Amino acid sequence: MKTLKQLLIILSVSLLPICISNCKKDDDMGMIYYKDSLGCFPHLLSPDLIYTGNKVAYRGADGNAYNHYKLSIQNCISFPVELFTLSSDLPPCGLNQKASRTWVNINNSETDEHIYGYCGFTKPCDASELLLPVPFSDTIPFGVYVKYIDRKCELEYVSNVIEIDPGAS
Repeated sequence: MKTLKQLLIILSVSLLPICISNCKKDDDMGMIYYKDSLGCFPHLLSPDLIYTGNKVAYRGADGNAYNHYKLSIQNCISFPVELFTLSSDLPPCGLNQKASRTWVNINNSETDEHIYGYCGFTKPCDASELLLPVPFSDTIPFGVYVKYIDRKCELEYVSNVIEIDPGAS
């Protein structure tokens, strides 16, 4: 048993340089992120979603009237810029041939249904000002959550659920 313990200590000390070499300093934000040998970030925090109020109603290009509900990822700085690089090597987002590596989707918490999404963010804190458009004729979802989908690494980072308050301003 003692030999196994010693072997584990030696192994963990010998792997330390590998772990350190997979550390990335993100100069834009001054944060340190740890990624694996494939360039993935398996140990990031969950996005911290907050509700910041309602925006005025508007009529969309489709002719429908919408209310916008404002959401924000409070800890957006906790995500590496690398997650939001434009990635022409990944499938496009509609006509956008250079969609970002990570897409930000807003989902209904009761049904897990995708409601709205963003696929062109170039920095983590672009998610500090999310708008959720809801047609006047639709029921406002009781609660929503955000899912970051890292398409390169097939990882998802899921936020907390928040309640939409249509009476807030």
